[in-house]
Amino acid sequence: MKRRRVARIVLPLVTAVALTAACGDGSTPGTDTDATTATSIAGSTSGGGVEPTTGTAPVTTGDDAPSGSGSGDASTGAPACDPTNLALDERGFIPRGENRPGNTLARCGEDRWYFAAPSESTVEVKLTRTDGAASTAAIAYPDEDPATIWDKALTSPIVGGRSPGSAIFAVPRSGEFALHVRSDDPELAAGYDLEIRCILGCERETTRFPVMFVHGWTGFENIGPLTYFYGVAAMIEELGFAHEIAVLDPYNHTNVR
Repeated sequence: MKRRRVARIVLPLVTAVALTAACGDGSTPGTDTDATTATSIAGSTSGGGVEPTTGTAPVTTGDDAPSGSGSGDASTGAPACDPTNLALDERGFIPRGENRPGNTLARCGEDRWYFAAPSESTVEVKLTRTDGAASTAAIAYPDEDPATIWDKALTSPIVGGRSPGSAIFAVPRSGEFALHVRSDDPELAAGYDLEIRCILGCERETTRFPVMFVHGWTGFENIGPLTYFYGVAAMIEELGFAHEIAVLDPYNHTNVR
């Protein structure tokens, strides 16, 4: 009878201890068990939560990063453009009567074109944006330092934005001119069309570079009123061509001359 009473008392006691151990808090807040549970819950949440291990807002990169000027390219890590030191792209010469549609201006780049026009003529230069940021153009002498081209431009800036921009250029001398094009926001590429057309003095002509007259053996530029190229230089100058006359040693051999 005594053994049965002991067994009846011990068994409920063991059961109570086991239930207490199972239901009780076996660890204090902040231990590895709590961290693991919190991480699992936070990691299963989609959208703009917090970083599970630090409690800070998640960092967005690539396509999630906002685009804008002066911040560089977040998706590639490219540095921000230096507007005072853009990469110059020589795009070539535009013959008279031709245009250049469908151009792409690279990010951090500046395009340089060339065209020729005769003195006493007037041309219109038109710039039209086709894609990306607005573009700006300026006309200058071709031997001007690219770093100061915008300060020494022969025209006001030509801005091609939502509407085409144009400039009427009264040609100061015959020969070649440089046309620079850059984006209003160098961080962004741009697409543009370029049109150059004569509107006044279109009957006049010129070459891209000056015509050089070189006299022969015992030759000269002039002796008093007598010119070596009698009437020729004056004739082509009237037509609009720029020219130069070489003055060489009239009696030396070819290599020296």
